[in-house]
Amino acid sequence: MKDRLKRVEQFLTQKIQDIVNRIEWYLVDHGESHCSRAAKNVDKVDDVLDESSLTRSSGAGPFSEKDLLLIKIAVHAHDIGRGEQDGGSHAERSAKYILGSTDLPLSREEKDFVAGLCLLHSDGNTRMRYGTADLNDLVRRGLLTPKEGVAATLLRVADALDAGTPRAEHNSQGEKFERVAQRIRSELPAGDADTRLAHWLGHRGFQTPILTTERGEASLKIRLNDASLRSHGAQVAYRIKDLLRDISTTLIDKAYRVTFSGRNRQTVRDWLTKHAPILTDELGGINVTT
Repeated sequence: MKDRLKRVEQFLTQKIQDIVNRIEWYLVDHGESHCSRAAKNVDKVDDVLDESSLTRSSGAGPFSEKDLLLIKIAVHAHDIGRGEQDGGSHAERSAKYILGSTDLPLSREEKDFVAGLCLLHSDGNTRMRYGTADLNDLVRRGLLTPKEGVAATLLRVADALDAGTPRAEHNSQGEKFERVAQRIRSELPAGDADTRLAHWLGHRGFQTPILTTERGEASLKIRLNDASLRSHGAQVAYRIKDLLRDISTTLIDKAYRVTFSGRNRQTVRDWLTKHAPILTDELGGINVTT
């Protein structure tokens, strides 16, 4: 079983490589390296959920090795739709690819599980399908089983945690940030160029977020780049807003702790005060420290 599912991972990694040139070049990394980092995050997030007793309290029970491998397969599949040409959202195209592929050695039940996770990884796609992106709400309403809710939490958070500078070192095709920034300025219309470049600069304002457990509670640590806070503070705030929103729509307890740090504590505090309106909704109810 393990060897079979590992072969599926390898096949999907190759698939990403095959379609990578069809992914928009002006986006931050959505290619093989992004999927690899996000897949590694699955185990880290699973440890946090286990230590905080979420899997037991949700009724999902502990995940088996097979379950975790299937979730990692979904990680490798979730952005394949960005290189597919059919209609619908990229999440829908990823799910369609999994369900329709005759090359994947997966049972119908396994394909349904992986495709379902592809659909749920995107909060926007989930909202279009169900009227809400909140996985807690979907489990309470019986639209998802507890196991599906926890599995979608693992994928959504593992994906979201691949944020910060490493995500914006290069695009999906491997072009470095400096080259992509140059192309954005010269090849895209002015308004679109500003928006795309802001996304890159926002990611480059902090290091990879770290999700851990402290005294049985989830804790998110974000190391900020002081220079970026001074030059592109709003852009950094919006990218962190995206990260916190993704986590808030999962089964992770909303009362977790967020710690912001940087070289200069006062710079971090000034940034947080100045851009509090951007982060107000996402930081509500969260214990914030600097």
